[in-house]
Amino acid sequence: MIKMDLEQRILDQDKLQRSDHDTLIEIKTKLQEVLAEIKSLSDGVSAKIADHEVRLRKVEDALITYEPSKNLNRLDLIEKKVIQMESNAFINRTIVGVVSAAVFFVLTQLPGVLRSWGIIR
Repeated sequence: MIKMDLEQRILDQDKLQRSDHDTLIEIKTKLQEVLAEIKSLSDGVSAKIADHEVRLRKVEDALITYEPSKNLNRLDLIEKKVIQMESNAFINRTIVGVVSAAVFFVLTQLPGVLRSWGIIR
C-alpha cells in the first residue's frame, strides 16, 4: 500500500511537472509573440518619427529662407497702401463725377446763354 501511495504521488508529481512544463512553453510562446509585436510597433513608430523629423526640417528651412516676420511686415504695408489707394480712388471718382456734371451743365446751358447774348441765333 505504501508502495502504491508512493507510485501515485510520483505519478501525480510527474503530471504536475508536465503541466508546469506545458504552461511554461505556452508562456514562452506568448512572450515571443508579444516581443515580436512590440518590435513591429516600435519599427512603425520609428518610421513615423523619422518622417516627422524630415517634415520639421523642411518647415524650419522654410522659416529661415522666407523670414515670415519680415514678410508679415511687408504684407501689412501693402494692405495699408491698398486701403489708401481705395480711398484715393473713391475721392477721384467723386471729383470726376462732380466735374463731369458741371461740364454737362455748362454745355447744356451754353446755347441758351449764347442766344441771350446774341452770339448765336
